[in-house]
Amino acid sequence: MIHRFPYAWAGGLDTEALAPCRLYGPRAGEAAGGAVPDLRQSLLRPIGSPPLPEMLRAASARRVLILADDLTRPTPQPSMLAPLLELIGEAGIAERDVTVLVATGLHRPMSGGEIGVRFGPRVAGRVRVVNHDAYDEAALVSLGVSPDGTPILVNRLVREHDFTLSVGCIEPHRVAGFSGGAKMVQPGICGERITSALHWRAWLMEGGEIYGKADNPVRRGMEEIADRAGLRFIVNVVLDGGGRPYGYFCGDPRAAFRAGCEASRSLCAAEVERADIVVADSHPFDIDLWQACKAVSVAELVVRPGGTVVLVTPCPEGLSRHAPRIRETGYLPASEVVRRVECGEIRDLATACHLMSLGRILERGELLVVSPGLAPDLCREVGLRSAAGVQEAVRTARARLGREADVAILGKACAMIPCVQGEEGGKG
Repeated sequence: MIHRFPYAWAGGLDTEALAPCRLYGPRAGEAAGGAVPDLRQSLLRPIGSPPLPEMLRAASARRVLILADDLTRPTPQPSMLAPLLELIGEAGIAERDVTVLVATGLHRPMSGGEIGVRFGPRVAGRVRVVNHDAYDEAALVSLGVSPDGTPILVNRLVREHDFTLSVGCIEPHRVAGFSGGAKMVQPGICGERITSALHWRAWLMEGGEIYGKADNPVRRGMEEIADRAGLRFIVNVVLDGGGRPYGYFCGDPRAAFRAGCEASRSLCAAEVERADIVVADSHPFDIDLWQACKAVSVAELVVRPGGTVVLVTPCPEGLSRHAPRIRETGYLPASEVVRRVECGEIRDLATACHLMSLGRILERGELLVVSPGLAPDLCREVGLRSAAGVQEAVRTARARLGREADVAILGKACAMIPCVQGEEGGKG
């Protein structure tokens, strides 16, 4: 069998020629009865809350803030925002009083052209769309401090609107357990310091303690911040293996989110065996290495100690907007990243979190990168090993591990929750 990667330049791998080799991936899934889920009905019959129009009227809302994810996420924003805006209009709120705040987190801002493509003319051409900037403290307001004393700053637009809701996607996530829900506030529209502090807490934990778990310490911290910010309602989608809506989960930010997590887990959980070599593509999180590292975190849950992870990703924007900070240290084993943070050699926690995402593999084994967007010279500069192609990467790994080293291919790794056979796999 030939496994084809989602990138034409990557070609494929012959699983029989690579034997022993196993192929894993998320289930395709489909909505109940094969029906296309109806977003409008989900908004009118939400989970754990009154229908959205009733909530807007009860709150005497006149200005509505919609938090929406950016181009790094697969959420079908145009098809979700259009019916949402119609319903908001039916509640008596004019389009001029609706703002879409792009919850960029620590990502770069979207350009005007990207906003037009991302949200479509029904949104970008008719309501105000604004990028969040986590580094612009003048655009942030204080919500107090976290238990560790870190200032909690959030985009001031939450104070300038009467009602805040969010539109996003629920899928497995290494830092938050799952994306969606309160994550649209933290990190979506928060200041850099609180975002970095909470993410750092997650990277000091094992992936199995968080990944694919709806309830975890980091998620609880995010939900507390979302409560302070006034998030009242969520509009979340779970996508099937083909990127189509499997179900909409609207309503209370906790109850609807957890219902969506159950649906996501039913699609994403896959029984796997550990392997010496794990090949993972990062689709659709592949604009840069800052995003593509998500696939490495999933592969970490499958690879044997001392084994090799092969990351297959295009990264057209290279390392990320944080490249200068990454170049200051290069990629390091996780223990060295922790040491440098604790002694003050690394002060930028956001970059430290990213270094940890790859550093955990560098600590325990080997990472090989196959990417047209990350030139060999760049990889060497930042302490990464690259390969010209996937087959070359597997040969390189077997040269180190032995000819009989077994291979696991994780197709669409970022949409998987690996459950290793014979090991305890917690439920979300």
